[in-house]
Amino acid sequence: MSLTIPTNPVSESISSPKLGTQLATKSKVSAIFAKRKKQEIKKLESSLKLSAPDGAPALAIKATIEQTKRSGDQRHRGEFITPGILFFYIAGWIRWVGRRYLIAIRDEKKPTQKEIIIDVSLANKLIWRGFCWPVAAYREYLNGKLIDPNV
Repeated sequence: MSLTIPTNPVSESISSPKLGTQLATKSKVSAIFAKRKKQEIKKLESSLKLSAPDGAPALAIKATIEQTKRSGDQRHRGEFITPGILFFYIAGWIRWVGRRYLIAIRDEKKPTQKEIIIDVSLANKLIWRGFCWPVAAYREYLNGKLIDPNV
């Protein structure tokens, strides 16, 4: 199955029949993956016939066949979930530390000056405290301090 790219993507609309035929439905995608899986298993089994039955290559091929049979469509799930969770944790940590810094300097004589020239000792303390930001954010949410009522 080959997909063609429209010559003018701007003129194509989402409801276009041409585009609709290019997008695979869930059942069609499952059929395509099942076909690929079957082909891959056949290739591995043909390679298995060429190797010695008790040799290391045969054992490796058998393990690959079992892994292919088990994995299916969800084979690469961890490649996206772990980095995604890490990204959201780090982005939240940066946001949380920045928020705590702005709250800490808000009562200073010149808070805008502290935004431009960062107080490194204060920022360093907040950076290390920021690692537990999900727990601190949940606590502030329960206490009603997370969202300012004046905003």
